[in-house]
Amino acid sequence: MNGSILCKMAMGIAAVGLVGTIAAGCGNRHGGHWGHHGHHFSDPEEAKEHAEKAAEWMLGKVDASAEQEEQVKAIVTAAVGDFTGLANQHRAQRAAFIAAFAQAIVDREELEKIRRSEMELAEAASTRLVQTMADVADVLTADQRQEILERFQHWHH
Repeated sequence: MNGSILCKMAMGIAAVGLVGTIAAGCGNRHGGHWGHHGHHFSDPEEAKEHAEKAAEWMLGKVDASAEQEEQVKAIVTAAVGDFTGLANQHRAQRAAFIAAFAQAIVDREELEKIRRSEMELAEAASTRLVQTMADVADVLTADQRQEILERFQHWHH
């Protein structure tokens, strides 16, 4: 499982467009740069800035108040920070898998241990994304969430 798979998995779960834009700041692709769908960031701070700007843009489309924007910005910042930690763990596990696979005699138990760790990491990413979605949902009105869903469906179908 590579870093972009975690992000893609998170995006699949993100049925609301806003959280999808938050998740766009997560993951690791191509040479250790942060990003999703062509956006590459050299560090987690850039990913946070991108996710915050994406959230602001989406919130502007649903006439969110300044208070809602600030609350969502705090949620986004925390989520991207957590995804940074998950991506770091994934990179370490990927290096361990490569090292184990490169051995003259492959230790199947070690590979399985790493696979289980990756599955736990994917579960943590999924859980964190759903938590983020619920936190954002608490801030937005039902009408705003519906409008975001409609925009998301329009862009992705």
